[in-house]
Amino acid sequence: GDAHGEIASVEISNSRLEVRRPEPDRDRIYHSNQFCCPTMKAVELPPEAHYDQRSPAALCGRRVHQSSDQRDARLAQLVGDRECFDKASMREVMADHGLDNAPSADTICMHGDYWHTTASLQLLPAARLMRASFSPSCIAEYTEFVV
Repeated sequence: GDAHGEIASVEISNSRLEVRRPEPDRDRIYHSNQFCCPTMKAVELPPEAHYDQRSPAALCGRRVHQSSDQRDARLAQLVGDRECFDKASMREVMADHGLDNAPSADTICMHGDYWHTTASLQLLPAARLMRASFSPSCIAEYTEFVV
């Protein structure tokens, strides 16, 4: 993001990269840990892929994209057509533990048996501000960096 409000997400694999821009007339980009661009999805594991017996026990048998799919769907619900986000509302979205407030490997603020949120980063390009916390988002105490 830049000070003029131009934003993009760069999706990178070991064989290609793609720049993703916001939808027309939108000023936000969000995603969890999977590719969104069609050219990048072509090099990602298929949606039905599962962790096998060689995986850590906590992941064995789970669908590889299950957490990302659930978190992306929840992000879409929370972000929706909302026009504006302040620091507090961004923190609320990043700290979300789902409709039933039950932290898990499938919530935006992840608390799984294997994966868990270790940092939260917020970019406010027009304000030239970055906020970072090296903790789960639900207990984040942000340090602000002005650039």
